[in-house]
Amino acid sequence: MNPNTPQSKTEPPPRHRGSHRGPFPPQQPSVGFQRNRSDRGRRKDRASRRPRKQFDRSRGEQGSDERRAAGPLLKDLVRPNEEVMHVVPLGGFEETGGRNCLAVEYKGQVLLMDAGVMFPEEDMPGVDYIIPDISSLRGLEQNVRGILVTHAHRDHIGALAHILPRLGNPPVYGSPFSTKLIQKQHADFPDNPKPRTVEFRAGDSVRVGPFEVEAVHELHSIPDALGIVVRTPAGTILNTGDWRLDPDPVHDRKTDLESLQKIGQRGVTALFADSTGADKPGQGISERTVFENLEKIFRASEGRIFASLNSSMLNRIQQLLELATMYRRNVVIEGFSIRTNTEIARELKYISVPKGLIIPAEQSHRLPPARVLVLCTGAQAEEGSALMRIVNKEHRSLHIEPGDTVIFSSSVIPGNERAIENLKDYLARQGAEIYHSQMMDIHASGHPRQEDLKEMLRTVRPEFFVPHHGNYFHRMLHGKLAQEVGILKERVILPKSNGQVLEIRPHQVTLTQTVLPVNYIMVDGLGVGDVGEVVLRDRQILADEGIVIAIIKMAHRTGELVGQPDIISRGFVYMKDQRKLLDDTKRKIREVFSKTQRKNEDASVPNETYIKARVRDDLGQFFFQKTQRRPMIIPLLIEV
Repeated sequence: MNPNTPQSKTEPPPRHRGSHRGPFPPQQPSVGFQRNRSDRGRRKDRASRRPRKQFDRSRGEQGSDERRAAGPLLKDLVRPNEEVMHVVPLGGFEETGGRNCLAVEYKGQVLLMDAGVMFPEEDMPGVDYIIPDISSLRGLEQNVRGILVTHAHRDHIGALAHILPRLGNPPVYGSPFSTKLIQKQHADFPDNPKPRTVEFRAGDSVRVGPFEVEAVHELHSIPDALGIVVRTPAGTILNTGDWRLDPDPVHDRKTDLESLQKIGQRGVTALFADSTGADKPGQGISERTVFENLEKIFRASEGRIFASLNSSMLNRIQQLLELATMYRRNVVIEGFSIRTNTEIARELKYISVPKGLIIPAEQSHRLPPARVLVLCTGAQAEEGSALMRIVNKEHRSLHIEPGDTVIFSSSVIPGNERAIENLKDYLARQGAEIYHSQMMDIHASGHPRQEDLKEMLRTVRPEFFVPHHGNYFHRMLHGKLAQEVGILKERVILPKSNGQVLEIRPHQVTLTQTVLPVNYIMVDGLGVGDVGEVVLRDRQILADEGIVIAIIKMAHRTGELVGQPDIISRGFVYMKDQRKLLDDTKRKIREVFSKTQRKNEDASVPNETYIKARVRDDLGQFFFQKTQRRPMIIPLLIEV
């Protein structure tokens, strides 16, 4: 790089879900098979427990786009008479594997790169997933020229069905596998307009509005992953998406370093690169090593083999199909997503399946155990997945039997550790032999490690570097790796958060103080964006403390208590077993009415709002004194 090229101008940003039918015997808790708060164990001292986590308003503010976009809008940054391009991370800069979305603006025209979902955190009960907030695009919806898709993982395409209708259904550019999966996804949203997908292959170059867009092949854990180049007169950016290096990927092509080098030689103003593995030293494991270790398991196994893996790992699926052919095993495929992806891959000729190899699960019982391989979902112990149904004896045809082998050919997603350990424990209780990636190399990550990251930086040689796809810790480490290969510290750009705007001009990248709104848009069933801070806090209280409903009859004219209150409790205490607490609760309500009546004896109409507040507050203090718990309290006043 030319040391005389103007340096970056970096400015600090402003501050601103019936009972579970688990496999464990009745005397054991079946907590390992549900992702819920009870997984964290029993509280030893409720009085001294840490305070409930407060919600950040940026995570929960919901409503219309106008309400959410209380901050600046992208249209406010448009400079039609200047050569400047704005790049805004609408997701992917504060999380690893969640709601990835980059907005690129040039002279009022907009491109989006990816539109993914993020799965909910522990303190978001009932939320299905979270999508990027595009409220900052208000006023530019009709100027969105297209959405560029790097690959078809859900954290990169999962939000398209929600976002496309709000943007006028712009074209979606992606590789053949990605576009096929996007079209399949549309079947879940029949009321939406059909997505306008455009096949965009590695090596293609297209004009999208004022943007020149080029695609380059990259190896990942799903077929047809792309790195995407966007060129304007203001500068060139390269978004690697998710990628990895592998000298022998077995059934896939290597990352196209030669094309990446040529792109770099032509000039890359800013490289946006995957930071997921920035804390992992060395190089990634080769798929050749994985194949050789899987073959050792096949050679040693005399019973059925169950291989559980991510449904998008088509390269790994092809390896397992090849091993099944080599060791004369027929294959059962269980799990909707793995069947769907395999069908698409066969249609596109990405995998080869010998005729008669795949059989229905019902036919597997006619074969000797040593002649059966089951490919299934459930490596993360997901509730309702194929492996979970098999383990719980809920599957119509398949059950674990002594002598079976179970292979976990995947990494453990953070937060799933206990559920997966419990799954392994019960597999062992049922007599299965278990193999996982911590015992031997039977999984290769789809993301680069430190030496791979350095190789990408040396290959592209960008003027400026923006680590992305990771939380700040990973991005910071990635930035240090960039300095090790010669990129100056001031040329490493580290946005503090999603929404922080980058300005790109010829040979210059500026991290501005402008932060666009990037609230959590939560999807709960059919509701999109209608679950916010207040709803989540209420759900947390219900999950942690329970609810008490006091049904109180009150005289219409005098405000006097009529009869005895009815107390309903759920998740707090079982009132029929707590007679004294129930009686004391009713007494407390009578006291409230006695005090209220004395206070309002001159009032002609009783103040319902005041009475409800006093009942709520007094019962809240009373319950905490007696139980060290703070249930949600709802007084219901019935005038008679």
